[in-house]
Amino acid sequence: MKDGWGLGVGLDLVLDDADKTRVEFHLSLDKDNKPIFKSQIAREPLGRGTKVTEQVQFSNPSVAGRLRLVRDGSQVHCLVAPEGTTQFRLLASFAVGEAAVSMVAFQSKCSDNVGRSDVTLEKLTIREKP
Repeated sequence: MKDGWGLGVGLDLVLDDADKTRVEFHLSLDKDNKPIFKSQIAREPLGRGTKVTEQVQFSNPSVAGRLRLVRDGSQVHCLVAPEGTTQFRLLASFAVGEAAVSMVAFQSKCSDNVGRSDVTLEKLTIREKP
């Protein structure tokens, strides 16, 4: 990796609110090619074009497993279960308010033109509580 924040693959959730709230939860490679979990919330208060972010990072993750975003009322929780386990552990939680979810995505992102990812998505489940 040359410059930038690296390479990531994960889940994004966007809310239908005035602040354009977005929660991202990715397994990433940093500029030194070391894996990390990145979870963040980004907002654009009052539509001013300036994003405000809060980010939580964890080093030494498993490079295979399951990521989960769970919306519980006004909170979104970022959870992970390493490959071979069924136990999810909480890595971060963000207060997001009551706005409806407008988009959920699984995607790979790269900070520059030298990055490359090879990802296998085996299952994507989106559920809504009754």
